[in-house]
Amino acid sequence: MSVLKSGRIIPLLPKDFLTLNKSPKILDNLEWVCSTIIYEKSAIKDAYKYNPKIGEKAYYEDVFFSHSLYKKKYNLLIDRSVIAYHPKTEITDINIYFKTIKSQKKIIEVFKKSKIFFYLDVLLFTVLFLFLKTFNIKR
Repeated sequence: MSVLKSGRIIPLLPKDFLTLNKSPKILDNLEWVCSTIIYEKSAIKDAYKYNPKIGEKAYYEDVFFSHSLYKKKYNLLIDRSVIAYHPKTEITDINIYFKTIKSQKKIIEVFKKSKIFFYLDVLLFTVLFLFLKTFNIKR
């Protein structure tokens, strides 16, 4: 799971990660981990504190927290033997996408990523989401 130079997060896991006896049980040295996470309490002091406005949804708060720890040499990992239950989340449609752009921009500012790649990414994905919406294509 990585954070691109554009600030886009890539939650890609190996294809066989959840298949028993076919993949490593633990993925480590990840650049970020999703919000169903467990940390040692002492890690809080080293993490970036993302403070959105009160009442505003915090997009990518897990990325700010975990990627800041990765930058400070913490070993982030996913252990497939641990089971977590997470409420179903919304599929990212064009409306959700537009709401996440501000957080993606903050990622490039906080972690010193590329503004050029950010703007190219926004242009590309805006065109993609408009295409999907125009032709009513479901993912």
